Amino acid sequence: MPIFLLIWLKVFTDLAYVEKQKLILIIFLIIGIIFEIIFFYFLFTHPNLIGTFKTPFQVVYGIYIEIFLVIFLLVVLITGILFGKKSISSENPELKLKGKFLIAAFVLFTIGAFLDSIIPELFILARVVLDISALSFYFGFMLPNWLKEKFL
Repeated sequence: MPIFLLIWLKVFTDLAYVEKQKLILIIFLIIGIIFEIIFFYFLFTHPNLIGTFKTPFQVVYGIYIEIFLVIFLLVVLITGILFGKKSISSENPELKLKGKFLIAAFVLFTIGAFLDSIIPELFILARVVLDISALSFYFGFMLPNWLKEKFL
């Protein structure tokens, strides 16, 4: 997760907040390194603090991972909404539509990931929400012509 978060923040800060990019990336690089060190320590000493399998497809995460997941999801949600709002403020109607799909995608991803990781009993609902978010991400980044013609 820390690597994905750094890549996302690099892309995000390339498009917005270029002047603060170095600071943001350094802060999250340090947080990511600390997370990985603690993660591997727990992996070899107290793996139950990372999580346990409830079923072959369900994981019950430990408190350490849950805390990091909440922080991760908040960062992704906030930066995703800011990214989508930037697209919506464009004069280009196609970019506006993409921005709406992106905001929906980031919100749905956050809800789905939260349900999947924090409330494992709702894993089927969580997976459906994550699937819908994946479609929304696709529409937000690679808007198909048939959808563009339908909405524009």
